[in-house]
Amino acid sequence: MIILNIFIRSLSVRIRKLRELGKSSWTILFILIPFIGVTWVLALFSINTISKKNNWRGNPTLRVFS
Repeated sequence: MIILNIFIRSLSVRIRKLRELGKSSWTILFILIPFIGVTWVLALFSINTISKKNNWRGNPTLRVFS
């Protein structure tokens, strides 16, 4: 049960990061491609998020690095 809980929480954080980048949530499925998919998704996670405001509050990275 604990492993399932950790997996679901980490998956939600990854999907939130992809949504901040303006990508679809289904992009996470590229991890299933053995080498290229994992490398591509890790490269996406290292990109800075979009600079525009979202519907709820400002971009948190702009607040830290400004």
